[in-house]
Amino acid sequence: MTELRQECEVGRAVKISAFTRESRRSVLPRLYGVFASTDCRMVSSERRADGMEYVVEIQLAAALELYCGLMQAGVQMIERSHRALTELCLLLGHESALEAIRRPVSVHLVMSFVHPSFDVEAVEAVTASS
Repeated sequence: MTELRQECEVGRAVKISAFTRESRRSVLPRLYGVFASTDCRMVSSERRADGMEYVVEIQLAAALELYCGLMQAGVQMIERSHRALTELCLLLGHESALEAIRRPVSVHLVMSFVHPSFDVEAVEAVTASS
């Protein structure tokens, strides 16, 4: 958690690897709604062949709302990404981090649109080994 706190303090991105089995047409409006409801500042967005890539800045105080919003929007994350967002949310519970609540945190979201038969465990195994 110390490493994540340092990343937040120096403004490096928390990287989130995610996917959805739903179509772009159904997920993207919900995702943009999440960004709007958490007062994200869009730094960049890029369409990729298999998905989208976003860099947004949020206030640390909105981390839990972002996490819940991503889940409600139909975005699924690999285990490492769940841990990164959980640690970001846990920073809110520590007195030493309270002064950081007003600082923006950069979130780098890489999301893929995958076929319904997509094997999540295989992707997590590959990602964990890298």
